[in-house]
This record gives sequence, C-alpha cells and structure tokens, in this order.
Amino acid sequence: MRLKIGILAGALLLIASSAFAAGMQWLGLNGGAQFPSGDLSDGANTGWLLGGTYGHTLGEKFAIGADVNYNAFGSKTVASTDLSPKIVQYTAQGYYIMPMGAGKTQFPYIKGGLGMYSVDTDAPGLSTKSLFGANLGLGWNKMMNAKTSFGIDGLYHWISQSDEFKKANGDKASLGYFSLSAHVGWDMGGGAAK
Repeated sequence: MRLKIGILAGALLLIASSAFAAGMQWLGLNGGAQFPSGDLSDGANTGWLLGGTYGHTLGEKFAIGADVNYNAFGSKTVASTDLSPKIVQYTAQGYYIMPMGAGKTQFPYIKGGLGMYSVDTDAPGLSTKSLFGANLGLGWNKMMNAKTSFGIDGLYHWISQSDEFKKANGDKASLGYFSLSAHVGWDMGGGAAK
C-alpha cells in the first residue's frame, strides 16, 4: 500500500511540474521533530520526521505544492506493550508568502494542507489505516544563493478519527501532533525567484 501511494505521489509531482512550467518550481528535503498531542500523546513520545516537498509559485504571494513526510514517534509503554507509532503524510499544500528584506530574499509564510495520513499505531491487532487530515502553520524561508534556500516551519497536524483507534473508555481517539522542521530547497526553474 505504501509503495502504491509513493508511486502515486511521485506521478502527481511529475504531472504538476509540467503543468505549471510558467512559475518557479522547487524541490526540498526536510527533517525535524514532532510532538504528539491529545490522545496520541498517551501512546507516543516525541519523535523525528524526514520528508520531501514540491512547490510551485502562483505569482509573488501564493504557491501550491505537495508534502510527503515519514513521522516516527518515540516509543511509549502502554499496558505492558511498547508502542512506536508511525505516520506517513501525503498532503497537498497551499502557501501565502510575504516577501521581505533587501532583494526580497526572505519569505515568511502561512502554510496549510489537506490530504491523507497513513497511521500505524504499532498496537497488536490494529492495522495501518489511511485517514483524511489537515495541517496549518507558519514558516520562514531565506534564499542562500540564486538556487538554494534554507528555512524552518512549524505545523499542527489534525487527523480524522477512526472507529479502529479508540481510547480505553471506547471513545474515538484524537490523532494530532505538532511538527517543527528545517528544510533545504532547490529552485528547479520555470520562472523568476519568489
């Protein structure tokens, strides 16, 4: 299933890159930490994330893109069972960019996305489940030279509830987390810099 989703995400990126050849396009790699919140924090500790991003500017202030991130949460013992949840994020993203600085080389932004989150709680008897989710947060990007940028962002991720993931009292569990990551991006051409 993950292989099929990965192939689909790659195909969508290739289609998007040719469809939007007029604006600047970028590819990025990111890594960082994530912090479980709500019911997810009962079965997971702080962990790490690694992923990639594609983006395309739609003028100076707006951009669209896609994120694929692998999130490995820290192990936590629940009812004598060690759990190490994992979540793979496949989301379409939108950006509102605020260029600033001399030569407009710094870009604070608001970022939000919608898509699928493949959740593996690592609990015995529970399978991996793909659920709808959303994210929203803030970031900052700085052009290091004409083709390379560095930045950070912080997002809150909300994942829809499922009958499969429940709390001890039988209520559906909330699966939310915060992520904080740093990223390096490369301008792939197609237009003027952001």
